[in-house]
Amino acid sequence: MKRCVFSILLSLVLCLSLLPGVALAADESSVNVGGVTLNAEHPYAKTQEDGTVSTESANENDYNIHWNADTATLSLNGANVASTLSVPGGTTIELFNDNQFGDVEHTVAVGITTTTQVQDGAAALHVTGDGSLTIYSFNEGISDGAGSTGTLVFSGGAIEITNMQSAPIYTRSGGITVHGKADIKVHSGNSWISCKTAMLVDEDAKVTSNVVLSSSDTITIQGNAEVNVGTMGDVPAFAISGSHGISILDNARVTAMAESTGLNAFYGPITI
Repeated sequence: MKRCVFSILLSLVLCLSLLPGVALAADESSVNVGGVTLNAEHPYAKTQEDGTVSTESANENDYNIHWNADTATLSLNGANVASTLSVPGGTTIELFNDNQFGDVEHTVAVGITTTTQVQDGAAALHVTGDGSLTIYSFNEGISDGAGSTGTLVFSGGAIEITNMQSAPIYTRSGGITVHGKADIKVHSGNSWISCKTAMLVDEDAKVTSNVVLSSSDTITIQGNAEVNVGTMGDVPAFAISGSHGISILDNARVTAMAESTGLNAFYGPITI
C-alpha cells in the first residue's frame, strides 16, 4: 500500500515538473536572443561589442533589438549578437542599419530559427527592411526550425550568410520566396539553399550563391530578378535543381555554373 501511494505521488510530481516546459514551448509572445527573453514587459535590448545582449538601460530611444508582441515584429537596429535568435513562427524581422550574428572566428550554432509552426500559405518567417544582416554560423544560417509548412519570405535587406555545414537557408516542409529588393549572398562549406515546396525569386530580388538552389517542388525565377550560382569561385555539382520543374520568365537573369548540370529538373519541364 505504501509503495502504491508513493508511486502515485511520484507520478504527480513528475507531471507537475513538466508543466513549465509545456508552457514555455507554447509561448508565442516572446523571443529569445543571447539567452535573454524579450516580451511585452521587457521589449527592448542592447548589444555589446562582444555580442552579449542585455535589457539593462535599453528603451524606445536607445536600443539594438525591439520586440513588438502585438504585431510579432522584431526590429534589429545595428545589433551585434554572438548566439542564436529564436522567434515564434510568423515573426517579421525588420532590418535597420548593419546587423551581425557571430563572426569569422566565433560562429553561432544557428543564426535565426523559428520555434513554433504556421499553416500552409503563411510566412514562417519574414525578413524585410532597408538594413543589412550578416550571419556567420556553423549550421543553418536561417531556418524554419519548427518544421512548419509555411514559407521563408525575404522582401528586403542585404543578407549575407557564411556557414560551415548544413544548409545556409533551409525549410524542411515549406517553401522559400525572395522578392522585393531583397539581396541574398551565400558562402557555404556544404549543403544547399533548400526547401520542400516551391521556391520563388521575383521582382527586383537578387540571389548569389556558391551552393545549389534546391526545391523538391518547382523553382520559378521571374520579374527583374537575378540569380547567380557558382560565380564566386566554388562551383557546385548542380546549380539550380527543381525536382518538378524550373521556370525562368520575364526579364529574369540567371547564371548557373556547375560541375555537372546547370539547370536540373528530375520530373518536370524547364521553361525559359
